[in-house]
Amino acid sequence: MSRRNSKLNITGLPGLRILAVLATPLVVTIGGCQATDSRAAHSEVSDEISNRFAAGLGDENPAEQTPVPSLPPDVSLEDGITEDESVAVALWNNAALYETLAELGVSKAQLLDAQLISDPQFMTFLPVGPKQFEMTTQQAVDALWLQPIRARAARLDLDRISQSMVQNGLDLIRDARVAHSELVLANEQAGFRHEAVSVRARIAALTLKQLDAGDISEPETMTSRQLALAAEAAEVRATQQLALARQRLRVVMGLTMSSDTLQAVARPEMPAPTRDIDSLLEDALATRPDLRAAEIAIETAGQRIGLARHQFINLDAIYDANGTGLQGFESGPGLRVSLPLFNRNQGGIAIADARWNQATRQYVTTRDRVALEVRNSHTQLVAAQNDLAIVQEQVLPALTREQELVRLRYQRGGSSYLPVLEIHSRYLDGQIRESQSKAALRRAIAELDRSVGHRVTDD
Repeated sequence: MSRRNSKLNITGLPGLRILAVLATPLVVTIGGCQATDSRAAHSEVSDEISNRFAAGLGDENPAEQTPVPSLPPDVSLEDGITEDESVAVALWNNAALYETLAELGVSKAQLLDAQLISDPQFMTFLPVGPKQFEMTTQQAVDALWLQPIRARAARLDLDRISQSMVQNGLDLIRDARVAHSELVLANEQAGFRHEAVSVRARIAALTLKQLDAGDISEPETMTSRQLALAAEAAEVRATQQLALARQRLRVVMGLTMSSDTLQAVARPEMPAPTRDIDSLLEDALATRPDLRAAEIAIETAGQRIGLARHQFINLDAIYDANGTGLQGFESGPGLRVSLPLFNRNQGGIAIADARWNQATRQYVTTRDRVALEVRNSHTQLVAAQNDLAIVQEQVLPALTREQELVRLRYQRGGSSYLPVLEIHSRYLDGQIRESQSKAALRRAIAELDRSVGHRVTDD
């Protein structure tokens, strides 16, 4: 064979054929990686949250769309914001939620990396001096059967992250509902406290008149003045709480850069779930995303164990080609394999086993926490319902009857209007307690929905 033909064979068709054979699995893998698992995509997480609470996520990168957070198409702040609207806006804009959602991109990139096969390695020695031309190409063959295991583990890990993101969305929904409830309460409290200041001021003025007339003593007027000052202080605190509650809701909704004034609109009715604790607990154990994520973590750890047990041998396919030798052009295949004499990946297997054990223990911890959250939220719900029932069915009706009797007595010739103002002040206290009980019930419902994993008030 001539040197000219030898060079042609080395740099021409045989070399290209070698590279094509070694690159074929890589090309197939890259083509398959382009169809990333859609179950873990941003839209799938949004759909999962929407199925649970009828509200989904906004754009995947809201901060890149506009420097000022936007609102969902069907939400307006001009007519006040309802609880459902606060949830929709929070899912649309909340910066902390989208920070955690960015982990989805990392997990999808890890899945893509797990689906890829390492590139072949090419080594050559140039024909300088007496040295003949030499070329060696190596390709890791063990990756061909290890790659599917890596891909399954990475896909499971992506599913686990997705379920964790759904749980983050449920936590945000709870936070938005509680923040909205706190703003409704703060607004009602501010109104009641303002009216209480007016009533207490009138009572103090009447006691001064009675003091001047000699009907009461100085200590009695001091008491009324102190109560008037306490009412003024309570109004100041209520005003501060209103401003703080408005800011908290603004932050949860992701509207910190907006100058719009938030006015919360209370729900006309607050239907409370009537299901028993056993059915709620069974529902939570079947639907909670964080518990499902813990289950997937166990599956992932199992895949990692299988991968570790198959990684005790490194096997490379080799194709070596030389320039003109004694027999002319020389080329041929070969293998390079590690001998598992000292290291059979015992360390990797032990680590994988330990992580599987850790995942199983984390699942038990998560399950127990879910059960505790459901029981606690149900207990809070029952207590809030009972407290509200006492206020609405006993306290307020009794105060209303007493108020009517005092007014009737005054209209029939009562000597002083002071008893009318006193009973009206106590009635305002009853209304304040009622608003607090309603807020506690709203918080309990929001917490129960979150602890079960979906809106149970619609069941």
